[in-house]
Formats: sequence, C-alpha cells, structure tokens
Amino acid sequence: MISLQVKQDLSLKRSITLPGSKSISNRYLILRALSNNKIEIENLSNADDTKTLESALLVDQNSINIGHAGTAMRFLLAYLSIKQGKYVLTGSLRMLERPIAPLVEAINEMGGNVDYLSKIGYPPVLIKGQKIKGGAIYLNSAVSSQFVSAILLISPFLKEGIKIHLTRKTVSFSYINMTLKILNGLGIKTDVNNDHISVIPHKIMKQKVKVEGDWSSASYWFSFIALSPIGTEMSLLGLKRDSIQGDKRIIDIMKHFGVKSDFNNAQLNLKKCSIHKDELEFDFINCPDIAQTVMVAGAALNMRIKFRGLQTLKIKESDRVEAMNTELIKVGYSLLKTEDIWVLEGEFISEDITIETYKDHRIAMSFAPLILKIPKIKICDPEVVNKSYPDYWRDLKNFGISIDKIT
Repeated sequence: MISLQVKQDLSLKRSITLPGSKSISNRYLILRALSNNKIEIENLSNADDTKTLESALLVDQNSINIGHAGTAMRFLLAYLSIKQGKYVLTGSLRMLERPIAPLVEAINEMGGNVDYLSKIGYPPVLIKGQKIKGGAIYLNSAVSSQFVSAILLISPFLKEGIKIHLTRKTVSFSYINMTLKILNGLGIKTDVNNDHISVIPHKIMKQKVKVEGDWSSASYWFSFIALSPIGTEMSLLGLKRDSIQGDKRIIDIMKHFGVKSDFNNAQLNLKKCSIHKDELEFDFINCPDIAQTVMVAGAALNMRIKFRGLQTLKIKESDRVEAMNTELIKVGYSLLKTEDIWVLEGEFISEDITIETYKDHRIAMSFAPLILKIPKIKICDPEVVNKSYPDYWRDLKNFGISIDKIT
C-alpha cells in the first residue's frame, strides 16, 4: 500500500515522457515472431503485459502461463495454432474466467485444433499447432475486438489469407483498425467492406518500426490537469498527432473538463482552462480503456455524466464497472445502470480514502489524480500499474506528488 500527498508547487510546468503503446508493441511482437525476426522494434513498451508476451514467444516450452495478460492469451492462442507442436495455454484465476469461445471457434473453423481442458469456452486450452490454410470464417466480434486482431495478425502467413465475416455488433473497432494499419504499414494488403475484413497472404521484408507513445497512459495526465487549478500546464512527450490509437479521443473528451491541448513538434501541451458543468454523455465502445479516467475526473468535478459502451469492462482484469462503482461510492458518487446507459452522479466528498485496486492497473491510475482534491489517498497493491505503465509512480513524483510506502 502507498500513501499519496501533494508536496510541491504544481504551478510549475513539467514534462512527462510516456511509455510506448502496449497495444501496438504486442501486435509487433507477434508479427516479428511469425516473420522470423525480420521486424526490428524501437521503443517497445516496458509493460509487464508486453514482457509476458515477449517471454512466451522466446521460451521453448509446451506449457505457457500468461498470468493476467489478456492480450497475450488471445494473441498466443492464434499464434500457437499455426506453430507446429502441442501447447497448453493457461493463466491466472481471473484469466480462467474470461471468455475465449468466439476465438477458439474461429480457429477451429479454419482448420485449427484447439480443445478446452476445463470449462467450455474458457482457458486453459490444448493447442495442436499445424499448418492452416485460412479462407473464409465467421467470428463473433461482440465480446472482444482482440479475437479479431488475433486472427488478423496470423492471416498474412496463411496460404489463403483470411476473409472474416463479423457477426453481431463489433466492440472496440478502433483496436481492429489499429491492427489493420500496422499490417498496412508492413506492406500487407487488407480490405474492409461493411462486416467483412480480408487480408491477402504476404511475406514480410526486413524493416524497422517505432512504437508510438501510449494514449491510454496519457489519459491519466489529462485527468491531473482537469483537476488542477486554472492555468496549470504540462507537456506530454512521445505521442503522435496522427496516432492509430483509439484512446486519442481523450483530447476531445477532456475539452469538456477544461483541458486545452495542442501539439508543438514532438510534444503535446496541456493547460487547464475554465469549464461549464453541462450534463455530458460519451460512448466508450471504441475506447473502453479511458472510461475509468473520465469517471473519476467527472466525480471530482461534481459532474453528471452518461456512459455508453461499457459492456467490455465486465471481462477485463476485474469487473471494472462493479469495481469502479464500489470505489466511487467512497467519494460520494455511484454508477447507476438504465438499459445500456450507466449514469455517474452524486455529490463529491473530499475526505481521506483508501482505494482497493482489484488487481487492476487502470483502477489504481485513474484514482491517483484525486489527490488534487483530497488531502490524502491510500492505494492498495500499487505494483498493479506494472501491467501497462511501470513508471507511473515515478512520473507522479516528478509531477510533485509525494509517495510513501505503508507496511
């Protein structure tokens, strides 16, 4: 557990260099492995999720435990299905509760051989890797976009490529679009037509790529500026103006929270301006990873906000909707569900609190900015941030927040 307090003058302008995107890094790792290391990656994410995937791709073993790394589970499932050998793929207790049936069904439909070892529809699985031709398949994309991305990443290496027919309403399409743009950048031809995505087989040539800064991580600094006094400024380094990440939408959302942003060469400058507390409504179906950031910032600023597109949050590292509601109640707010809308409402309470993190990195990082509105915050299991942003607490200290360990 750690304790946070404001110790320094926050009016001083500071700069933060953001880590490489975890999502982009993980995609490049799969493509590098499939292309026999023809891709040289710069600015690879230092997140635990990325390290877990990289280690799994390098270690020659038949039983792989990826812990809490959800992306690694989905991407490795597809990757191992075309790699000769027998493999057992498993994870943490929480991972064994996260559904994978649509991906398994799609792999088996195109000639793969994946069997469940316990509960039908969930890890662990036995994968008998073999040559797969590919071709046309149907894939339920209403549970997770990672199922689609996992298939897309192996598709250039299939004899017939792939033609995916997406069934039901697709969630988080921005992540599928990210995968397609990465493939395009490597010279691979893709086509998107309504609910169909096609990828033509292609041999990847030797080349160098650079991972752009992570917009999900940037969202927490937008929140810090939103909760800061008017006139507070900071700069974020490493982000791209023409980013392929859906979480770049935080720029438009945080305008409503008084955060003005503008790019100047290779840095994004943020400044707190005045706001009008109108009732807001946002749809996070294509950027679910920044929803928690917006929830906490909204509560701290005594806003009433309607949230759509939160359904995928229930199968993340925690049931994020339930967990966020439990923790928001501590500051006088709650999330009330009506049909497909969650309403954030209440009256903010500025009292010392202890935040449970539920082994979820985004809960820890989304609540930390509250220290600008609350005298002291205690955060349990602070090491959970290593999953996506290991340097978060260090960067927080540089921002002017003292962090003390509590034993």
